[in-house]
Amino acid sequence: MAGLAAHGLLPLRIAPSAVQARLSAEAVRVARADLAMRAETVRLQGRFDDAGIQAFVVKGVALSQLAYGQAGVKESRDIDLVVPLPDLRRAEAILTDAAYRLAPEEAPLTDQEWELAQRFAKHRALLHPAGHLVELHFRLSHNPAVLAVLGETTSLQEVAIGEGRVRTLASDALYAHLCVHGGSHAWRRLKWLADLAAFLISTQADIPLLHEDAARRGGGRASAVALGLCHDILGLEVPPGILQEGRASLATRTQFKMARAALHQESDAQWNGELKVVRERVARLLMIEDFAHLREEARFTFTSEVDVRVLRLSPQWAFLYPLVRVPSLMARIIRRRLAR
Repeated sequence: MAGLAAHGLLPLRIAPSAVQARLSAEAVRVARADLAMRAETVRLQGRFDDAGIQAFVVKGVALSQLAYGQAGVKESRDIDLVVPLPDLRRAEAILTDAAYRLAPEEAPLTDQEWELAQRFAKHRALLHPAGHLVELHFRLSHNPAVLAVLGETTSLQEVAIGEGRVRTLASDALYAHLCVHGGSHAWRRLKWLADLAAFLISTQADIPLLHEDAARRGGGRASAVALGLCHDILGLEVPPGILQEGRASLATRTQFKMARAALHQESDAQWNGELKVVRERVARLLMIEDFAHLREEARFTFTSEVDVRVLRLSPQWAFLYPLVRVPSLMARIIRRRLAR
C-alpha cells in the first residue's frame, strides 16, 4: 500500500515530517519498480505477439493504468501472463529465451506431471535475474468452471503503457475477475479492494451493468460482496439493491465476516500455513453458484495432486483419492511439524 499511501497523503502535507520523508522515499521506490515492471511487461507482450501467441496480462500494469492513469501508484509483485493451454510449453520456452528461469518452487515437468499440472494448477512461475517474477497462467482460477469465458479473445482490450501497448481483459471481464480473485482469497489484501474501487471510479463504470454481467458469468456473489466491501470501507457509491443482495444470504454474510477479519490481520505472514489453505478453500466454496462450479471445486478440494503423483492409481481406482486425502494431509502436516 506504500504507493497508494504516498499518492493520497503527500499532496495534503498533513503528515509529520518523519512520516512525510518516509512516504517520499517509498514513493520513489514504488515509482522505480513500477516503471521497470511496465517496460518488462511491454517487452514480453511484444515477444509473444511476434511468436503468434495470443497472450494477455491481468491486473499488474494494465490495471494500474486503467485505475490510476499514471505510473508509480500501484505496486505489483509479479507479471500475470495468460496464454492458451496448447501454447503453454512454447510460452515457457519464449520466457526462457528472454533470460527467465523456473522459480525455486517450480521444476521441469515430465509428460505425466504436465497432465497433473493441467488438472490441479493454474500457472507456472518463472524468475528473471533482474528480479521480475512472471506467473504464466493457462487459466485464471484453479476451478476451470469459474468464469471460464474470460480467456476468449473477444473479451480483450488494449491499454497504452508509455509508447507501448499490452492486452488485458475487457472491462466487464476484468471486473468479474477482480471480484472472483479477491473473494477467493477472502480479500486478505486491502490493495486489491482499493484497486477495484479505483478502477470503477476511473472508468466511470456502470456498476449495476457490471454486476449483472458478473452474475451471468457465475460471479454474482463475488461481485455483491466486493461492492459491499468497497462501499463500507472505501465509501464507494453502490446501488442499495446490490448492497442488500450482498447481505441477503448466509454465504455472502459469511464472506463479509471473513473478509473483514482478513483485512484486519497485521500482515500476510499471519495467513501462512494450514490456516491460509483452509480459509481460502472456505472462501471459494462460499462463492459457488451452480453444480458445475460445485463439482469442480469438490474435485479440487478432495483430490490431492500429491496423492495422484505418489499413488498413481489406475482410472478405475481413481475414486479412492478422496478417501486418502485427509489421512495423507495429516501425515504431511505431522512430518512438517516434526521437521521444524
